[in-house]
Amino acid sequence: MTTIHVRREVHASLFARIHGWLKPGGVFAGTLGSGDNPADHVPDFHGAAMYWSHFDGDTNRGLLRDAGFDLVQADEIEDEGETHLWVIATA
Repeated sequence: MTTIHVRREVHASLFARIHGWLKPGGVFAGTLGSGDNPADHVPDFHGAAMYWSHFDGDTNRGLLRDAGFDLVQADEIEDEGETHLWVIATA
């Protein structure tokens, strides 16, 4: 799952809902933002409107923990000039 196209104001509640969907020990795998981006909108991104919003890596790790997840791995990885937080966590 990626959350970068969802307003960051709802990320905490989204993580809590996802945690609730999983059975105990269930796995969450996701790609999250790793830098502070309150909101970025591009009206024409390859022919469609696109929206980005995310917190920095440490805040995202905290939001996942607050939602009840145990982080197995949460690494900031650069790929093609962009850095994302790649997460594996358990419920």
